[in-house]
Amino acid sequence: MTDNEQVGVAATQGLERIADFCQVGLSRTGVDAMSVTFANAFSGLEVLFATDALADRVAQLEFTLGEGPGVDAFASRLPSMADDLSTEVSAHRWPFFAAEAVEAGVRSVRAYPIVFSRRAFGTVGLYSRRPGRLSSEQHRHAGDITELIGLTLVDPRSVGSVGSGLRMTVHQAAGMVMQQTGSSIQDALVLLRSTAYDEDVRVTDLAADVIAGRRNFGKAARKDE
Repeated sequence: MTDNEQVGVAATQGLERIADFCQVGLSRTGVDAMSVTFANAFSGLEVLFATDALADRVAQLEFTLGEGPGVDAFASRLPSMADDLSTEVSAHRWPFFAAEAVEAGVRSVRAYPIVFSRRAFGTVGLYSRRPGRLSSEQHRHAGDITELIGLTLVDPRSVGSVGSGLRMTVHQAAGMVMQQTGSSIQDALVLLRSTAYDEDVRVTDLAADVIAGRRNFGKAARKDE
């Protein structure tokens, strides 16, 4: 098995563990949906896993708008939350995100940073369709689940962690898009993310299509000329 294949297997197994942890999190916190993000050195946070379309939609909104509890939790390395996104307080904190999230069907949100050695590597988002807050016990469970997910994402003993697998896939695809379009690596990453958002797909899925030859941004650019 090649190094790339080993990384792929490790990433798949890691995602399965993260999915299991999220199911436990849903049960123990009583929220309706969860998401997990991981920091990409070039393009910022990316959605790594979502329990359903609602979680994926709301997490993607944060990165598109540049505001929300996940963005704040990642920057501050502290939990960020809102018991009711429809209040004036939430609208003041996140003028665009709050309204869009409510329209998507979410009323209360929580984000917990994944932190190791004082560095944030991602976030775990919890979403509820009704306003409300977690009990102290539910809050503790959310923190425990975040730590378990973080250990899966950032395992110093494993070069084939989920995080490294994600970075490898997205960066490899960005390099191919850069060659196809003649753009910079930063512009290629922006193109990947914006296209994934417009098509309502995960950037990792789009990256996999580029690597497999199912998508070619050079051909798309020539069609527009």
